[in-house]
Amino acid sequence: MNQLSDQTEWLAIVNPNAGNGKGHKDWNLIAKLLERKNIFIKTKITEAKGHAAMITHEAVREGFRKIITIGGDGTLNEVVNGIFTDSTCPPEEISLALIPVGTGNDWGRMFGIPSDYEKSRENNQ
Repeated sequence: MNQLSDQTEWLAIVNPNAGNGKGHKDWNLIAKLLERKNIFIKTKITEAKGHAAMITHEAVREGFRKIITIGGDGTLNEVVNGIFTDSTCPPEEISLALIPVGTGNDWGRMFGIPSDYEKSRENNQ
């Protein structure tokens, strides 16, 4: 098992299909904003339904405890399920952030996370 030596690194799980392709279209802009804010990331791109949960399981086992989802409600749901069904560590040890790029973004709206990427980052702190 490869434990991360620097726990400041976040895993960004990106759904390129979220928001009818907005996840793919906006990812470079989002990555630059994160870099400008000194948020160091490793990126994983989802390839199919259920893939975000598998990525999450693998990442938690590798030592990631900070995860950013770039997608919609479905991507967030998969990541949350991946966290709660993994036995590597208690879910409360995981920090989870959301940058909403989906079509509905119900979860983000319910918790006041704006769709403006810069403001979204500020609300996730």
